[in-house]
Amino acid sequence: MTSELKLDEGTDAVVVKGGMKVAFNASGIIVNVQGATITVDKNGTVAMQTAANETASQATLEIGVRELGGDHVDEIYGGIFPDGKPGWILEAPKPMTHYEACELKGRALPTSEEGKYLDSIRSKGELKGIFARHSDGSSSAGHFWLAEHASNYARYQQFSDGSQTSYDYDRDTPLPVLCVKR
Repeated sequence: MTSELKLDEGTDAVVVKGGMKVAFNASGIIVNVQGATITVDKNGTVAMQTAANETASQATLEIGVRELGGDHVDEIYGGIFPDGKPGWILEAPKPMTHYEACELKGRALPTSEEGKYLDSIRSKGELKGIFARHSDGSSSAGHFWLAEHASNYARYQQFSDGSQTSYDYDRDTPLPVLCVKR
C-alpha cells in the first residue's frame, strides 16, 4: 500500500521507514539509507555521499552551490582547484587582520594561484553575491587577503577585477576573508 503525504509550503517533515529516513525542509530534501546521504537542494542540485562519508561523484557537485550536508555543510563548492583537488569556499562573517585569518582552524587563505582561480569562478552561484557585495566599495577597500606575506605586509586581491597587489597592506589591517577548505 502506498501513502501520499501532502505538506503545506514551509512545513518541515521527517519520514522514517525501516532503515530509511527522508527529511523535507526549506533548503530541500535529505535522504539517508544505510549510512549514505543524498541531498537535493531547492534548486534541484543533487549531492551524494557514501556511508564512508566520501563524495560519490564530483560530477554531482555544482560550482557555487552551498553544501547542505556532510563534511562541508554551509560551505560553497569551488570545483577543482589548480592543484587538481576539490575545494570549498567559506566567507568569514567579519573582516579580520591577516594574522587572525592565518589562525583559522581547518581552513586556509587562498594562495595567489587559488585567488586567480576564484576570480575565474566568481560569477557562479552564491559566489556571485559575495563578489558583488564586496565590489561595490562598501567593504574594506574591496579586497580580500591572500596567503602570501612578508614580515608585516601581505598580498591581497580585489573583488571587483581580480587584480592582486604585492604586499601593500599592513597585516594588522582588517579585510574580508575568503577561506579555502579541502
